[in-house]
Amino acid sequence: VAEFCSALSIKRPILLGASFGGFVAIATAIRHPDLAAGLILIGSAAYTDRERIIRRFEELGGPAASHAARGMLTDPDSPAAVADYIAKCFPLYARAGFDPMLAPRSIVNRDVSAHFFRPESEFGRFDYRPALAQVRTPTLMLHGELDPIVPIDFARHTASAFPEGVADLRVFAECAHDVARDMWAETRAAIVEFIQAIPRRQDRV
Repeated sequence: VAEFCSALSIKRPILLGASFGGFVAIATAIRHPDLAAGLILIGSAAYTDRERIIRRFEELGGPAASHAARGMLTDPDSPAAVADYIAKCFPLYARAGFDPMLAPRSIVNRDVSAHFFRPESEFGRFDYRPALAQVRTPTLMLHGELDPIVPIDFARHTASAFPEGVADLRVFAECAHDVARDMWAETRAAIVEFIQAIPRRQDRV
């Protein structure tokens, strides 16, 4: 991300990351503290926990969703496990319903996805919370109370890991993982307000 911005002479960008993109945005803010003017995290957090995620899928979708989540998170190389996860768990990603155009409009590298989710790989093992204590980049976090794959407690723990006053966590009660799909008007308004306030926040710093 930093090299991309450098190549295009992008100065002080606002980094927006949703879900996995939020993991990338957080890592970028930690490794390049002077790069971004602001950080927007949607349905994302600074760490994950496999067992908590599996329990959350059961709370929101019952045993079938929990079983499918465990299958994918323990054997992401299995096409059957991935297909079962898509069928049983994806419908819980948005209260507004799963967008049928998402799959045909997406370019997916299954090898990369499987590598990330394998038990010995990064998912469920990375934890950026200790490093967030040094981050001063103004951060807006938008999260759904009913998020199954990044449970709300992940977001709350992440927000509390920033220095006081840096992170603004806004939780939407009737919202799942896909915050923008469930609450587009509110999401857009919060982002616009955050972006417009960044120059004023920087003046105060």
